[in-house]
Amino acid sequence: MHSEIILRRLASLILIAILIAANGRGSVRAAGETITIGTIEPLTTLDPADAGDVFSWEVLTHLYTGLTRQIPGTLHYELALAATHTVSADGLTHTFTLRPDAAFDDGTPITAQTFADSITRVMKLGGQASSAVTPYIKAVSADESGALILTLNVPVPYLEQLLALPPYFPVHPPTFTATALNDTPAQFVGNGIYKLGTFEPGKSITLVASPAWKGQPPATPTITIRHYDYPADLRRALTAHEVDLAWRGLPYDEAGLATQTAGIHQTTAPGLQTFYLLIEQQKPYNALAARQGLLYLLDRDYLTKTSLHGTAAPLYALLPPELASSATPTYPKLDRNQAAALLQKAGYSTYLTIESELQSSRAIYGDLMLRGLSQITDDLTRSRIYRVSPVDTEIQTFYDQIERGTFRLALVGWTPIVPHPDAILRPLLYSKGQLAAGAQYHNPTVDQVLDQAALTTDPATQADLYNQVQTLAAQDVVAIPLWQINQPLVSWESVSGIVIEPNYLLHYDTLVNHPSN
Repeated sequence: MHSEIILRRLASLILIAILIAANGRGSVRAAGETITIGTIEPLTTLDPADAGDVFSWEVLTHLYTGLTRQIPGTLHYELALAATHTVSADGLTHTFTLRPDAAFDDGTPITAQTFADSITRVMKLGGQASSAVTPYIKAVSADESGALILTLNVPVPYLEQLLALPPYFPVHPPTFTATALNDTPAQFVGNGIYKLGTFEPGKSITLVASPAWKGQPPATPTITIRHYDYPADLRRALTAHEVDLAWRGLPYDEAGLATQTAGIHQTTAPGLQTFYLLIEQQKPYNALAARQGLLYLLDRDYLTKTSLHGTAAPLYALLPPELASSATPTYPKLDRNQAAALLQKAGYSTYLTIESELQSSRAIYGDLMLRGLSQITDDLTRSRIYRVSPVDTEIQTFYDQIERGTFRLALVGWTPIVPHPDAILRPLLYSKGQLAAGAQYHNPTVDQVLDQAALTTDPATQADLYNQVQTLAAQDVVAIPLWQINQPLVSWESVSGIVIEPNYLLHYDTLVNHPSN
C-alpha cells in the first residue's frame, strides 16, 4: 500500500505518529499482516441462526467449522468435525460420529449434543437461517453412543454440502441460548481458522488468526472488512488504497473506472447463479412447436457481450459447466432459419402469431437484467411470429406470478443453495419444484429419475441419471438456459491468493498482500 511505503521510508517515529493521527488510524500495520476488504454488503448478524445471506455465510465460514467443509478451489466436500458418516438404505437417516478433539477455541468440547442443540435452535427460533434447515431436517438428536442422528424429510443427495453451511454450525451455548437470537454477542466464541476481533454491525468487522486452529494457519493474520453505502464510495476507497480489494459491490461501470488506476485489476470467476427462460405450459405455449421455436431464436453470445457487458457467460445447458458432465445435453445456438422452418411446419405465420408477455424483475436481478430482457424480446419478435412484450415487475408480484403460474414467459435467475445438480434440476423440473410447479410442468419420469438419483451414491451413475433428466426436459422445453453470472473482484495487483468459489464464497485465509518496496 502507498501509506505503508511512506511509513517504511520515514526516519522519525514522531512523524509516523503524526501521519497515523492525520489518517485516523490507531496503529501501524506491519507489511503483509493485514488485508482490508471493501464491500457494499452490510453485515448485521454473527448469529448462525439468523444469517440468511451469502455474505454473512462467507464471514461465518471463517469463524466456524462444521461437520463438513468445502475443499478450497473445488466443488468437493470432506468431513471436518465429523469422523464418520453413514446413511440408511432409504436415505432418511444420517449418522455422524465426531472427532474426539472437536472443540471451540476456548477449549470447550464440541459434542453431538452441541450440534443437536444448535440445529434445533435454528429450527425453533425461526430466524433467517431456518429456511436452509426446516425444509430438509425432520429431527436431530444425539444417541446413547454419542453419535449425531439427523432424520430428513426426504432424501437429500447434497446433505454433506448443506452441513458445511452456517445454519448447521455448532454454537457456544453461553453465547447463543436456545430461547433468543443474538445478532451482536458481547463475547464471541467460535472454532474456525479466524477469531472475531472487532464488530460494528453494518460498518466493519475484523477477523484475527485463531491460535487454537489445528490446521494450516491463514496466509494473512488479520482481515478487516469495511462497509460502504454506495458503489462509487467503494471505488474511491479502492483507488485511494484505503482498501486492498473490492468484493460484492462494484458493478461493471464502477469496476471499469477503478481499473483505469495503475496497479488495479479485475479478477473474474464463474458463479453458480444461472438464468433461464421459464415457459408456462399453457396457452399459447401448450403446443410443443411454440416452445421449440424459442430454442433457435436466442442469441446468447451477442446478449452477454453487449446487453450484459461481459458480466455473464452464455449458457447452453441447464447445468453450468462446473456441475455438468461431458455427456450433459446442450441446447441449440441461434438459428433463425431452423426456427422459421419449424414454426411454419406447425402452421404458424404472420397471420397466426404467438403473443405473450415476458416477465422479470429489475428490483431482484438488477439493471443489466432489464437490458437482457429487452434483447430477448427483440430476438423473439424479429421472427415476426412471436410478439412478446417485456414487463418489469415488482418483487412480490413477480414471486406471486411464479408461484401461482400466472405468467406465460419469465426470465428467472436461480442460485442453488449448494453446488449440486439436484439443487438446480429439482426446482426447475420436479413437479413440486419452486419453478416447475409455477410453470405447470409435470413429467412423472423426470420425478422418478430425480428421486432415483437422490438415493444413488455412485457419482458416475448419478451423473448419468441427471443427464437423463435433462434430456427429457430438453424434449419438453420447459426451461431454456440463457446465461451464467460472473463474479467480479477488483483489487490492487499486490494482492494474491484470490480464491472465489462458484458458490460465491471468497477465501479470506488464502489472501496475501505483497506491499511494494
